Amino acid sequence: MTETYKQKLSYLDNPILSLEIIDFLCGDLLGQGCFRDVYEYPLDPNWVIKIEMEDGCGENWSEYRIWGAVMETEHKKWFAECSWISNNGLVMLQKKTEPFYKDDKKWKKAPDKIPNYFTDIKADNFGWVGKQLICHDYSFTLEKLTSSGGLTNRMQKFKL
Repeated sequence: MTETYKQKLSYLDNPILSLEIIDFLCGDLLGQGCFRDVYEYPLDPNWVIKIEMEDGCGENWSEYRIWGAVMETEHKKWFAECSWISNNGLVMLQKKTEPFYKDDKKWKKAPDKIPNYFTDIKADNFGWVGKQLICHDYSFTLEKLTSSGGLTNRMQKFKL
């Protein structure tokens, strides 16, 4: 264990300092799922912080690996970029999207079809970066990608 890591561990003895560090890195709570919380990232409003609970199933790692697989392909336009993940995978930075709905109404025209590899299709899992609809919660896509032969250009209807 390095001296730097030992010093960081010593901060855990001071709960107020630990909360201050978390407060510095995590802005407002944007959403919650079964295993993760999503916060604004005050150091750069174009990104969010996803914090996975210890009893999670590796959703952050799944998304990070998927992003690594698609980032150099034509499919990257459908996925929210992941830029950093902690050593244990419990904390990850991901590109922020604008909500699919604004004031309880679709505020941009969604495509009629999306790629067939997306499995958990609901408005909360999709958002906008500019005029592009992208998926920002795609950890379950890994299972379908590995069982159906990988990235394909097959499309499915997008109805919410």
